[in-house]
Amino acid sequence: MDGLREWTEFSAIAEERTTDEHNYIRGFHIDVSSEASLEWLQGDARMTLQTDWRAATSHVRGEPSVGVFEWVVLDSAFNSPVPFLTHLVEHQKIKHLLVLMFDGAIHFRQHRVKDESFAKRHGRMSELHLPFVELISRRTIHEYAASEPDARAARMPLVYLDQIGAEGLTKWSDRYEAWERFILPTVGVLGRQDVFVEDLVVSLSMSVEAAGHLIGVAEGEVETYGRNRKPSTATHIYRCLRAVDVAWGDHVESILGLARASADVYNSIKHFDRGQLPDHEEMLLISLVLRHLIRLTALNVIDSTGQLILQADGQRELSAIHARFSVIERRVRHDGRWEQLPVRAEKPLPKGFTTW
Repeated sequence: MDGLREWTEFSAIAEERTTDEHNYIRGFHIDVSSEASLEWLQGDARMTLQTDWRAATSHVRGEPSVGVFEWVVLDSAFNSPVPFLTHLVEHQKIKHLLVLMFDGAIHFRQHRVKDESFAKRHGRMSELHLPFVELISRRTIHEYAASEPDARAARMPLVYLDQIGAEGLTKWSDRYEAWERFILPTVGVLGRQDVFVEDLVVSLSMSVEAAGHLIGVAEGEVETYGRNRKPSTATHIYRCLRAVDVAWGDHVESILGLARASADVYNSIKHFDRGQLPDHEEMLLISLVLRHLIRLTALNVIDSTGQLILQADGQRELSAIHARFSVIERRVRHDGRWEQLPVRAEKPLPKGFTTW
């Protein structure tokens, strides 16, 4: 599936070059072997991430040449045969994790299975051989037509495989079912193209609400309670904001205010009797906040100590949020209201310069 090679940073190819005294390349040695791998348990499934490759011959200007194609595969195995759907469920847990790590769509590209049903015998007396056979499923075939990720886009995950490790992947799997209501709304909307910002805010808010229920009571949340003195939408958002504990910038007076503003945007979209839809710029900004908040919360599902968040490369997203606040010249007050910042006076041009 998409993203495995970038996320694992596994490679089957090792290169070695020899140069002369002028630093010109005189020799080029390539060693190809499927040695990079990681194994862990997901319930009854033994999961493996490993390199795979094949040699390809081609001709360049009539001269023979050799090429090597490599990729990373996710392998699942059970002690006894199980239906394909059972394997797929385990694969989807990792796929959904990658959606959150890369902040975008991840697609299956091929499934191959190995089973005694497809055994082959080479000659009468030879041993049985179990080759991999391609499996086409109505559950995944539509993904094959999706556009391939652009290699030039240089998508970078929030954290890499080596930061999560086998233990972290087992924890993700063990907690997946309990956190499913948090995971599915977000991975569903991030996997779509051309999504309305209203849909984005609603789906992301559903995930945050689910996470808030699972996280439980947080210090200081009483200020977010509704008129009935019970937890509100703002309460669940506040619980997530407090759990990830990152700096949202000078344009946010407090995480209490950010929780209130986020809840207000969500409820204004959801409820017809709220009148007009919220300001588009405010909806867009809140969608960026919720998107990053959910991805960081996913790291806490894997590592509840918060150490994985400290290792995460989330500065790009936070910088984008800070920049967006600056562009629209607004800030969020402690009470959750939006405050328009005074327009900054442009610096006068040096003497003798004019603008067109």
